[in-house]
Amino acid sequence: MGSGYVLGFSNRTFREIILDSTGLDIDHEQIGGVGSKANRLRHFWNTQTDNVVGTLLETLIEYVEEESPLKTKCRAIAARLLTGRKQIKNADEISIWGENGYRVFLSHKGGVKKETSRLKDELEVYGISAFVAHADIEPTKEWQQEIENALATMQAFVALMTPDFHDSNWTDQEVGFALGRGVPIIAAKMGKDPYGFIGKFQALPCSWENAAISIVKLLIRQAPMLEAYVQAVTRCKSFDNGNTLSTILPNIKSLTGRQAETLVTGFNENQQLQGSYGFKGPSKFGPGLAGHLSRITGNNYEVKKSSDTSGLKIALQ
Repeated sequence: MGSGYVLGFSNRTFREIILDSTGLDIDHEQIGGVGSKANRLRHFWNTQTDNVVGTLLETLIEYVEEESPLKTKCRAIAARLLTGRKQIKNADEISIWGENGYRVFLSHKGGVKKETSRLKDELEVYGISAFVAHADIEPTKEWQQEIENALATMQAFVALMTPDFHDSNWTDQEVGFALGRGVPIIAAKMGKDPYGFIGKFQALPCSWENAAISIVKLLIRQAPMLEAYVQAVTRCKSFDNGNTLSTILPNIKSLTGRQAETLVTGFNENQQLQGSYGFKGPSKFGPGLAGHLSRITGNNYEVKKSSDTSGLKIALQ
């Protein structure tokens, strides 16, 4: 890494390997900083949790073909960083979360299971795959294993702090697990103030009616959530979902060039987005995708009628 290179990777391959391994986009300045691949990797190591760094180090080691004392040392470092990490099979992860989406564990009291399940469905529109924890009963061994697997593989944790949240035998343990993992934590204040260790996190006052958008507006600051949102936009299935997705656009502060291009292509190929007031703009929902892309990237995007179809197209001017 002395010359700025990392194992001979191209910029594209370097980014894709890290994204596949950790779910984090090293091209995002908040994740990888700036400069050469080596400098960005050093920034990544200095700012991420032991679990994330160990996971990536394990991956990178596999790209070094020849055995050497340094490779052996790196394996030992990765093992030390990952001490205590729960090993989950990929098939088990997919059975919990599916193949797409930003993984959010919803911790709640059993009495609001119906509301929490509805929140799960609302979050899915934005690109979130949410895990709805157990009802307030003694779980079977298999169900408890499922909860532990979800906690071990989540990317963010949301405590739905209703008045009786602290009464559960399980919610406090779930909070402790999330604190130990070092994942982003949101304490959604729904009648109860955060307490104990979770009290150090600023509460998010919200109701069931606005919980989904309130949660997403905070999580969109995380690079993996932003990537999941961009992909969710391309899969938009209705005008209404387009308007819902557009409410997050004002909260996006930066995009990679690839993400901006993906949003443009998604709009140009999806008539549901083209018919959504929030994305075609300007409207009561805002300036539309073109306006927000211009703000975020500093380039000039415009939406026009296509010359070969009746649809709309966004283009960089």
